[in-house]
Amino acid sequence: MGEPGDTAKFQLPWFDGFDVTRYPGVIQPDGVQALIDLIETSPESVTIISIGAATKIARALELA
Repeated sequence: MGEPGDTAKFQLPWFDGFDVTRYPGVIQPDGVQALIDLIETSPESVTIISIGAATKIARALELA
């Protein structure tokens, strides 16, 4: 398996040319922590549906 930053390299071709300043949503610098924060602060149960590798979910479970 590759280094932790390899995912960003894999996504670079998709992201190339995208003007991130025009994105209307919130960009999370740490998706794992964002997932943990969402689950911990949600007033309702959170359901996670994973259609790919669950490495980020596994990491969140390790940290939570």
